[in-house]
Amino acid sequence: MPQMNMIQALNSAMDIMLARDPNVVMLGEDIGYFGGVFRVTDGLQRKYGEHRVLDTPIAEGAIVGAAIGMGVNGLRPVAEVQFADYIYPACDQIFSELARLRYRSAGDFWAPVTIRTPCGGGIRGGQTHSQSPEGIFTHVCGIKVVMPSTPYDAKGLLIASIEDDDPVVFFEPKRVYRSHREHIPEEEYTIPLGVAKVQREGTDVPIVALARMVQVALQAAETARRTFEEGADGKGGFGLLHLGQSAGGVGTFGDMVDDVTVGAALDHLEVAADAGTDIIQRDGGLFEAVAGAEDGAQLEDQEDRDPGKDEELDQGPVH
Repeated sequence: MPQMNMIQALNSAMDIMLARDPNVVMLGEDIGYFGGVFRVTDGLQRKYGEHRVLDTPIAEGAIVGAAIGMGVNGLRPVAEVQFADYIYPACDQIFSELARLRYRSAGDFWAPVTIRTPCGGGIRGGQTHSQSPEGIFTHVCGIKVVMPSTPYDAKGLLIASIEDDDPVVFFEPKRVYRSHREHIPEEEYTIPLGVAKVQREGTDVPIVALARMVQVALQAAETARRTFEEGADGKGGFGLLHLGQSAGGVGTFGDMVDDVTVGAALDHLEVAADAGTDIIQRDGGLFEAVAGAEDGAQLEDQEDRDPGKDEELDQGPVH
């Protein structure tokens, strides 16, 4: 079983769907010849042709509008918005047309459109390539919002999204693209949409997390466990971790994280979610969880990292 990072897992999912279903098509800026800014669609146009993997102009509203038309007419389009920061020009098409199509036609029409878009920070992308707008879309009836946390989940969830007859906005956390690898089956598999996954059983503190913060939460839980075993007293609580703004994020109660305590166990491990910053802080140094849950999370000291070896934004035509 090969090891894949999230980019490779997403590419494998789209490769499988293009090979299996002739109605599946891809469209977006630079996804064909160039293979996408992050190389997520690398090689797909060469393999399936320009009529299946289409390069589009820089026009997000047109990309989504064309995808809706394709979906209504029997195709199963996968549209890419190059960065989530630029999805806003397509919001009218998504909110007013795509999300309402099945309801407004009393079930006579639907559009099985999947919209992929990289989101979040952590790659030194600057203020126009680092936004996390997923919370906005969770409040729109008629669309499903997906954000994977691991390469394995990314492949299974993307296949399930493309197969779904209702529209899906698939947010891909850029910070996880190359952060770790997992053993992933080459063959097709799906993960059901809308079902929470219990990553670690426990009895004291429920932690709800998504995307990159899943690995951070797992490491915090392991550190807390080790500290409790050393005799610390803990308190109950509830935590929600998300990478983005603390108010108005997914579920609209991200600011609850600020009040989470697990007693003395976290004297040296502070889980913070404040004004869009989610970090683990230990002994004055910033750490990030970079390993997969199945392989055991590991910490990497940011202060000792070589900036030249950090995950970088692939150079290419962006806007």
